[in-house]
Amino acid sequence: MIRLLAGLVSFLSIGFVVFVGGMAGLVHLYGQDLPSHDELVDYQPKMLSRVYSGEGEVIAQYARQKRIFAPIEEVPDLVKDAFISAEDKNFYAHPGVDMVGIAKAIGRFVQAKAKGRDPQLSGASTISQQVMKNFLVGNARSFERKIREAILAVRIDGALSKDQILELYLNEIYLGARSYGVMAAAQNYFGKTMEELTPPEAAYLAALPKAPSTYHPIKQRDRAVIRRNYVLEEMAQNGYLSRPDAERYKSEPLITLIDTDGPEVLANIEPNYFTAEVRRQLVNELGFDQVYEGGLTVRATIDQDLQREAARALRRGLEGYDRRTGFWQGPVARIEDLDPDLWRLQLADADVPRDIEGWSPAVVLSVGERTAEVGVEADPGEAATLSLAREKWLRTIQGESGRRVRIRSAADVWAIGDVVFVRKV
Repeated sequence: MIRLLAGLVSFLSIGFVVFVGGMAGLVHLYGQDLPSHDELVDYQPKMLSRVYSGEGEVIAQYARQKRIFAPIEEVPDLVKDAFISAEDKNFYAHPGVDMVGIAKAIGRFVQAKAKGRDPQLSGASTISQQVMKNFLVGNARSFERKIREAILAVRIDGALSKDQILELYLNEIYLGARSYGVMAAAQNYFGKTMEELTPPEAAYLAALPKAPSTYHPIKQRDRAVIRRNYVLEEMAQNGYLSRPDAERYKSEPLITLIDTDGPEVLANIEPNYFTAEVRRQLVNELGFDQVYEGGLTVRATIDQDLQREAARALRRGLEGYDRRTGFWQGPVARIEDLDPDLWRLQLADADVPRDIEGWSPAVVLSVGERTAEVGVEADPGEAATLSLAREKWLRTIQGESGRRVRIRSAADVWAIGDVVFVRKV
């Protein structure tokens, strides 16, 4: 019996030595020429720059990636709990890697290889590993990448605190809807700050890192709800939610701004001449990269309300002057070969201004004796009638030579395919 126990201890000891030696060999083999994790210590995310009016209203945004950086101190516990439950429930306990999870992933890889299938090493990635993958290692699925990722994850776990690693993760991940980082995603999906998110909303965002398009709230609604409910279940099992609350949240519908066609909070602000000039001066002074990645906050002198009133006053003055001259200036564009069934698409492609308050582009569909029917650019598009009702318009038109000619019918003014501006009166 003693001899048997001694043999067993000897076997286990040898096995342990072989395992440690093998792990040391892998670390030596794949740990060469790894990227330095030092750059993560001084990480500067690529953030959008915003221009504010004198009243504090956002009037322009410049960005390559629409990201708003959120220090970990400003991230609510609900959001942290949701992402940790979804991605790495032992995040605060492990040294950067989950050895059991890695062993299972390697086992699946070996089994697939043995059966002649094309193996993909996946699963068991901790948040630390995902940070290293996103920043330094890349997305290629391979045994080598997994080992390199694990080595770097252990190193970064020793160099940064858990909260610092979580801060990197929550600000860097892509969550769909053109959202980089959780704060941008909260605004784009729900029009809320992180503090305003409900548990099912936070759980949905935490469901997205794996594959945002797979859990799209419209195109893949069923999958999205199943994945959200999985996260809610994990939050309950980890003690972040009570069982009754989790079950109640699972029954709630998934409603986002994408469902309701609501405004995308981080969408491009409508450009104008003033913000274009601000951008030009910023790029000249600071450079393109600083403007589009530096997270600048620019306070401009413009008062938006006064600017809008000035624009309206100028427009009314120009419209009044145009009417007093009594001259028709002609169409703003032409659509050749107008198709009566496709005029909406053809008009949408017309290169005409669409920022003239109160006026809409329209295309002439037919011309009568004294009227013309036009299709107005609207959603889904509507028909209207223009009439030669004013005496000045009946009497005069400015021809190509600048002389006055007499108008006898609507055809003297409009032709099918003419693009004009109209407004309701």
